[in-house]
Amino acid sequence: MSFSQKNWWHERNGELGVSILLDAKTLHKEKSEFQDIEILKHDHFGTLLVLDGYIQACQADEFIYHEMAVHVPLLGYVHDKASVLIVGGGDGGILREVLVHDFVDTVTMVEIDHRVIELSNKFLNIQGDYHDPRVSLRIEDAATFVDAAIIDRKTFDLIILDLTEPVGPSANLFTEQFISSLTRVISEKGMILDLSLIHI
Repeated sequence: MSFSQKNWWHERNGELGVSILLDAKTLHKEKSEFQDIEILKHDHFGTLLVLDGYIQACQADEFIYHEMAVHVPLLGYVHDKASVLIVGGGDGGILREVLVHDFVDTVTMVEIDHRVIELSNKFLNIQGDYHDPRVSLRIEDAATFVDAAIIDRKTFDLIILDLTEPVGPSANLFTEQFISSLTRVISEKGMILDLSLIHI
């Protein structure tokens, strides 16, 4: 098959002027209330989740960053009980890994776009169990949730930011104000992990 006959899809160009070019089939495409969502299929990478033109999750390698993001901070010191806050993470991979640990007694996941969860569950099938009694799924803006948590004096032992690039609904989470708010809901020995740094 010649170059011109392939199904070329290219990632949105970032500030560095670099994008990924894939020979991939589009399985699904829609514009949700918050962002453009695409589901792609690649012969080697499997199914991919794309939000606003940027690849967010890929079946072939998702376990690498999901496992590292969860197990390293949770096993860094001994917990009798641990509470976890996932901000974003609509593909469900972070949730899956958090639920591996029996000492995690509560997991709150705050995702603004329910369609990301629904489509990821349907096409990627990498998610954790949303029906686990430890899980509280909140479909809302994370900044609003954190402001309410401060008022309610809630704290978390691990906060994982699994966000998109700062071009869509998560743009207001890439601010000094939001990070400052997060520091008010983290426990004394807790940790905040920002997965967006992995994409740099």
